[in-house]
This record gives sequence, C-alpha cells and structure tokens, in this order.
Amino acid sequence: MNELFSVKDKVVIITGGYGILGRNVTKYLAGEGAQMIILGRRPEKGNELVDEIKKDGCKAYFMQADATDVNGLKECRAQIMEKFGKIDILVNNAGTSARGKFLEVDDATWSADLELKLFGAIRCTRLAVPQGGSLLWVELPKGVDGLDVYQRAFDRDISIIFAVPGIVLATVFVTFPYVARELIPLMQQQGSDEEEAAITLGAGAWMTFLRVTLPKIRWGLLYGVILCNARAMGEFGAVSVVSGHIRGMTTTMPLQVEILYNEYNFVAAFAVASLLAVLAIVTLVIKTLVEWRADRRTG
Repeated sequence: MNELFSVKDKVVIITGGYGILGRNVTKYLAGEGAQMIILGRRPEKGNELVDEIKKDGCKAYFMQADATDVNGLKECRAQIMEKFGKIDILVNNAGTSARGKFLEVDDATWSADLELKLFGAIRCTRLAVPQGGSLLWVELPKGVDGLDVYQRAFDRDISIIFAVPGIVLATVFVTFPYVARELIPLMQQQGSDEEEAAITLGAGAWMTFLRVTLPKIRWGLLYGVILCNARAMGEFGAVSVVSGHIRGMTTTMPLQVEILYNEYNFVAAFAVASLLAVLAIVTLVIKTLVEWRADRRTG
C-alpha cells in the first residue's frame, strides 16, 4: 500500500469482518499493519479469523456485538477507547439478507434488513466518527430474485466473488470460446462417420472419444488451449470486476501491474509487465510450433 494511504498501526474497526468480503478486507488490512477489531455476532467465526491472522504475525481482536444493539455498541466503544485510545477507521460491512423473490418479501423482513444494514451502520458511525475516524460503507447485492447464492455460499464458508473461484469462472467464460472456435469447424469438416462406426462395433462413448475423436482433433484442441491460455494471461476487465484487487490473494499479473502503477511504483510495474511480455512471447513461439506441426501433418 502507498505510504500516502498507509494503515500501519491504525486502529480499524470492521463490522461483520468474517463474512464473504469482510474476511478478505480484514486479512488485507491486517497484513498492511493495521490493528483490526472485528465486531460480530458469531464468536466462533470471529475468533477463528483472529487466530488465523495472528498466525501470520498480524494484530487482530474480536468483540461480540450486534449492530442493532445501541448499548452493546457503546460498551464496545468504551472498551476500544480504553485499550487503544482512538478509532482511526470504521468499515461498515455487517449485513445479511432474507431469501426470497422481491414481491414475496413482506414488510417485516424489509424492516429487519434495513434495521441491520442501514440503521445499524448509522449507529456504528455515530459512535466512531466523533473519535476522528474515517468511514467506509460496504454492500453486496444478495437475497432477492435468486441472488441469495451469496448467502448460501456464506453459510457454507464458500467464497466465490472476491475470491479465486470467481476469477476462474470469469476467465473460463471469457476464454473457452477460443477453444470452441478452433474445434467446432474442424469437427464439422471431419464428420462423424468414424465415431458412428466405432459405436456400431460396440465401443462405448468414452472409448470412442479417446481412440477415435481425440486423435483427430488433438492439434486443434492444443491450438485452442494455447489461444485460451494467452487470453487468460492478459485478461483484465472481467477479472478486475470479480477479484476485489486483494493483493496476494486475488490479483493476477495484469491487475498487479495496475496496482503497482497506481502506487507510482513504476520499476516494479515495469518488471511485472516485462515478465508478462516474456510469457506472451513464449506462448507465441509455442503457437507457431503447433501450427507448423499441424500443417506438416496435413500436408
């Protein structure tokens, strides 16, 4: 993190810091030297994260609190001021959502949702801002018209968005069409006569694919994989949206170049960009060799 925006030795409070996004934010800020105070209603989750952060040599503390309980929040503030003497940053991250379609959610459910997400954040802000702290509000869409997939993932401790699975899914959707673009015309040109003959002679589907289909398309498949890999290495837009830019956890090489450049660390940005360029040249050489080998076999 740039020294201008350093959080080293800052006292940072995060509500719901063990959730989907909050967990990654907490670990990142702790890694940057912040003293993290996690507020939440689930001690087992909070203490588990604290232990994980402390194993990395960073500072973290957990306090059980409910954003809808004013007295409990006041008690937490008193303990924090007694121990640390200040509050530098408040991250309003706590929130949950009822599952259901928009038209099926009743007023009581909406009220409970607003009580936690909106008024709970306001209560925490009222207690922290007078101490001179900075403020950050975080919100994720979930719970309405099928978006409760985020909540189900949270219940099972499965991180998708702002985690590696989200990056993989985004990259797959963007790059796999390159493989299909190479294979579909090739397979249409070759036809299905040999596969039909193999099945007629009693071969199963898997055996037919391994012994008949794959040998015919292997060079086209390899060529498509090379193009897919080249696109994946340079992918920026889709990955940038779902990664969260959490350094050391969800940053790819193009994202790392952007982060370093924005921090005015031009030497490091150039080094990473140069490495990416070298990988691109290696990929180009392999692509040329595969093309030459395929043309030689067909010629």
